[in-house]
Amino acid sequence: MPREVNVWTSDWRATGEKVQVPQYRFGIRVEWRTNKNVAKQHQRVALFPDDLLELVRDGDADDREWLEERLRELLLDVQRRLAKVDKEDAVAEKPVKL
Repeated sequence: MPREVNVWTSDWRATGEKVQVPQYRFGIRVEWRTNKNVAKQHQRVALFPDDLLELVRDGDADDREWLEERLRELLLDVQRRLAKVDKEDAVAEKPVKL
């Protein structure tokens, strides 16, 4: 893996285009213990990408900020893979447009 990777982004904006993506449905159960050692559980049928949209629509500012940060990290990771940044001794075959 490279010792140093610099990434710059610019001009993030909505294009106005709507794209269709496949919808995924899956069961999920999350179990955890609180700081007071109380067992908790959350179980539901999840839908992707619908749950992301629900978080944007119904979540508070912290939820939207969290989602924006995670999506930004995902998009940057995708660009790293497309540029083959993390392949040993790799050289990008073509410039990556952001």
